[in-house]
Amino acid sequence: MPKHRCPYPECEYKTEDVNDELAAVLLTVHSNGTHVQTTSQPATQATTAKVEKVRRPTISSAGSSEEWSYFLTRWKDYVEATKLKGKDMVIQLLECCEEQLRKDLTKNAGGLLTNKSVDKVMAAIKKLAVREDNTIVTRVQLHNMCQDWDETTRSFSARLRDQASVCKFLIKCPGCDADVNYTKNILCDILTHGLADLVGNTQSIYPPNATNGEAVDAILDALSQLQPAKKTTWPWDTSLSPLSLEQ
Repeated sequence: MPKHRCPYPECEYKTEDVNDELAAVLLTVHSNGTHVQTTSQPATQATTAKVEKVRRPTISSAGSSEEWSYFLTRWKDYVEATKLKGKDMVIQLLECCEEQLRKDLTKNAGGLLTNKSVDKVMAAIKKLAVREDNTIVTRVQLHNMCQDWDETTRSFSARLRDQASVCKFLIKCPGCDADVNYTKNILCDILTHGLADLVGNTQSIYPPNATNGEAVDAILDALSQLQPAKKTTWPWDTSLSPLSLEQ
């Protein structure tokens, strides 16, 4: 009785000198154990490479300016990831609105919004989604901010930047009438003041002849090295009573 070869190309497997029925069984076992596994590997690798779907941001009515700024950042990332264009961008922007905000938008527009441009829809959403803050109040709140006892310097700086973003530190240039943003000047002063008691002498960490943006980054780098590892009683911490100090 003749030997039977494996039908797969470049495979040198042969059965022994057996009858046709047994040879068929041997070839089937050989094929399942050798060739099926190798051909199924690419499919397994393809399933592990699945990318998680990008989540669409959401926005609700009467939010703060900080929430609106965060929504804009998330929306830009979403558009970049999904490659939205034209009318599809308007539809997805409207779907970002929570139900009550979407109802208010429809009422104010008097009908459909999908036939309008993205900029007009975005402006309409902002009118209902953002509760305008009093600039003086936000600036006072910024100047009164202090670092928490268990807060890192970079987290404190992030809170300052977030609050400063709604304070509108803008002034008109007398030469070209353009808006000049001096937020970094204010941030540098407040950050240095809020952390001065921790360092003892800010002159050693304040870089000479540096721009305000560079100064903020340099102060953060220096103070991050001096941040205490254990709990510290800050000068502005009023949680400790005389009784607790005696104990």
